[in-house]
Amino acid sequence: MREIRVSIAIQSHLSDACIEMGFDQEMAYRRIQFAKVLVMQFPDTSVEVSEDRLNELYKKYILKEVA
Repeated sequence: MREIRVSIAIQSHLSDACIEMGFDQEMAYRRIQFAKVLVMQFPDTSVEVSEDRLNELYKKYILKEVA
């Protein structure tokens, strides 16, 4: 199972949000919200977490808003 540094996941979602601001503001908003969730869950953003854990958090906090 691959692990990713939380700071990299946050940077990735914020970069995607910048791109999406031009054509999908709702998704950009969700990505920004997810970055905030990650900061709250992992104050030390240098830690590494599994992709599965990140996906679990994304589904719990972000995808529930879409349904």
